[in-house]
Amino acid sequence: MRWKESDFWKHASPNELLNLFEHLYENDSIIEWVAQMESDDGFADLVFEYLWLCRSEEKTISLFNSPKFSADLILKFIYFGFGKQFMSGNFDSTAYFRDIKNMLNSEQSLRVLSLAEQMDKDPTLKIHLLANLDPQTWEAYFDLLEQNSMTGILFHLLRLFKILLLYLKKLKEWS
Repeated sequence: MRWKESDFWKHASPNELLNLFEHLYENDSIIEWVAQMESDDGFADLVFEYLWLCRSEEKTISLFNSPKFSADLILKFIYFGFGKQFMSGNFDSTAYFRDIKNMLNSEQSLRVLSLAEQMDKDPTLKIHLLANLDPQTWEAYFDLLEQNSMTGILFHLLRLFKILLLYLKKLKEWS
């Protein structure tokens, strides 16, 4: 593969990258590409730089919503972008997470939410991803909670609503 044996990622233009995204689905190259990103953090960071530049492009959004793009990689990209925004100095986390929510479809949001341990550490992202679920994926989310929960669904719902109330209280203070 061109991207694996060369310095393609170090020299590619955003247009070349978008063309690559389009061709990743041929012969299931996306599977190998995702595996390479998961096994090589340096490669993943380089790709994330391009994904960040092209984040509003339809081909990039389509890639993020592919079931072959792992939830772990999506989460890494979310925090990569969060760091980029934070480092810029002019940062609104609510606007950032709203933009991320708009990039992901309901199924991908559910896949990221299924990373229970990571999601428990980031209630703001969790709230935004929950807001992105359609009725069918809401049902799947509660099924997932029921399967993974030691204390049951009620505990998670109460915790979620407590987090939501705290979040709304902070929003009210900021305005």
